[in-house]
Amino acid sequence: MLIKTISIYLFISVLIASFFTTYVLTKSRSKYIRLFSVLSLCACIYMFGYLMELNSLILDDMIFWNMVQYFGLPFFPVLWLLVSMFYTKKINNLPLWKTLLLLSVPAITFIFRLTNFSHYLF
Repeated sequence: MLIKTISIYLFISVLIASFFTTYVLTKSRSKYIRLFSVLSLCACIYMFGYLMELNSLILDDMIFWNMVQYFGLPFFPVLWLLVSMFYTKKINNLPLWKTLLLLSVPAITFIFRLTNFSHYLF
């Protein structure tokens, strides 16, 4: 019963995050809005993967959906930081090299997680 309740909650959360992603993109094309929509998309991907992992009965399916979660999960903290910094106007323009530097650790985590079957480091 608890799993079904959590599944309904997560399904509604995925729908709301998808709605925010599309709604925000239709309103404006500023840098802050694009970052917020990517943040919403990452949250949506993570919640959908978690929802499917909870509803899977076979271990291989659970492992697959856990890997799907990592398309959004490692990037979420960096995107949250960037959105909050743009919102509070601590930064107005972030150079590309600083953005890539911030995204390097999540990208490495993402690659390690997707190639875990060959090295088992994660």
